Order: sequence, then structure tokens, then C-alpha cells
Amino acid sequence: MRSIFKLFWRPEGLPGDPLEAYQQLRWTRNSQGVQLTNPTPYYINLIQVSVNGKALSNAGVVPPKSQRQTSWCQAIAPCHVAWRAINDYGGLSAKKEQNLP
Repeated sequence: MRSIFKLFWRPEGLPGDPLEAYQQLRWTRNSQGVQLTNPTPYYINLIQVSVNGKALSNAGVVPPKSQRQTSWCQAIAPCHVAWRAINDYGGLSAKKEQNLP
């Protein structure tokens, strides 16, 4: 059996609900692909990310108050993104989906 543990320390009094933070991710398209913006004070550990139905293996972590540029959806064709996050208890969040113009 193999286990991986990640520890995130949070100061007291951060606003918002860490279990709902993944729902606040903003996904926008630009000339380089897709930009993710995390406006929350929480790390969001993405998992089961798919673009146009194709699973991605490099979703990773989106740090608090940050932006991350990806090469996903560089073509002019429509772009549909679906994602889940790992919550504070190691469980999976509900699936979120978004069509990007």
C-alpha cells in the first residue's frame, strides 16, 4: 500500500468555506489556452479534470489568490471543462462543469 499525505496549514479566520472553494475557480480562455484563477485564500487540489471529455493527468494544485496558465483548449473549437477537487478530508467534491466560449 502506498499513501501520500499533503499538509496545508491555515491561519484562523480565513474567510469563506474551504469545502466550497473549488466552486469559485474562474476558467477563461485566451490565446495561450485556458487560465485558471483562484480568488480564494485556499489551496485547491484538482483531480479528475477533463477537457472536451478527455481526462488530463496534470491538473495539480492551484495556490490561493493566484492564476495559472495552461495550454488546454488552444484550438478555436468549443471548450468544455469538468473538474473535481480533493477536500480537506481526502474525499472528492461534486463535479463542476463549464463551457468556455
